[in-house]
Amino acid sequence: SRADHNFWYEPLPEYESWRYVDFRKDAWQVVYGSLKGFDGSDYLLDARRTTKDMPEALALARLGTDIAGLIQLNPSAQASRGVGYIPFLYLQEKYRNKGLGVQLIGYAVSFFRKLDRDKLRLRVAPCNERALRFYQKHGFTKIGEDSDMLGGTYVMEMKI
Repeated sequence: SRADHNFWYEPLPEYESWRYVDFRKDAWQVVYGSLKGFDGSDYLLDARRTTKDMPEALALARLGTDIAGLIQLNPSAQASRGVGYIPFLYLQEKYRNKGLGVQLIGYAVSFFRKLDRDKLRLRVAPCNERALRFYQKHGFTKIGEDSDMLGGTYVMEMKI
């Protein structure tokens, strides 16, 4: 029989906080080629602060008993503009390029539709070609550019 390939989600438990930092660290390394400038504790503090009223906004994506990835949503950022903001979306290496990442986008759509948002927005480093292709394939378009401590990022948006 065909294995189940549908993610199920659970809020990131406090005792699994280390996992969030590890995922952020891996993503940073993949995108920037080093850990220069990386501050995992700062990311974790921000994630916990922005999701404390809605723990499901910081969720592990599970496939059976495996943790396949994680999604971080920010319910308050840009809310007045009808935007659902996605600070972080992550799949572990062994789950990439298998058509599973779209389920994380689906989770964000479902989460933000309940809050009456009509678009999703995120930022992507221009050098992260794999992520750019993924987001474009799933309906995101570049609507602008932003800058951060490592240079520029593309601001991408999708109507939902």
